[in-house]
Amino acid sequence: MKMSEVKQLIKRQSGIKTRSISCLVALSLLIVLGITGCNKYSGHGTATLIVQNYDSDEASVNFGWLDGSRVYDMEVKDTNETLKYKGKLGKGTATVYYDNGDGKKELFKIQTGESVDSTFNLLEKGTFYIIIETDGECESGDFEFKLE
Repeated sequence: MKMSEVKQLIKRQSGIKTRSISCLVALSLLIVLGITGCNKYSGHGTATLIVQNYDSDEASVNFGWLDGSRVYDMEVKDTNETLKYKGKLGKGTATVYYDNGDGKKELFKIQTGESVDSTFNLLEKGTFYIIIETDGECESGDFEFKLE
């Protein structure tokens, strides 16, 4: 093999390495953005024995222990829709907020041993956020939200 062929081979391998690294960096960035999302709100804190389920028209969470917040975004497709919600809390204090495009507003507050079962009207089409925030540690919480 001639010296010029060796130089070309090294150059080609160097180009492949650079492209591979660039692809890995781009892929990593996409994964990080996909995991963190681009929502208006984000949940934080710690929880144990937490079961969450949500899609575009319903959300639920059941936890043994929670300190922090959980955020769910749903899609209001028609202004005639109603939000039906239930909640109960074994210990602690939590406030549930909503944002239907005009800022975060309190939906209800719940404390040790209380439960709530109600509806909310006057929804606007678009993204509807449910934000559950604890005031310190809460135990045995169960919340359900459904657009109908």
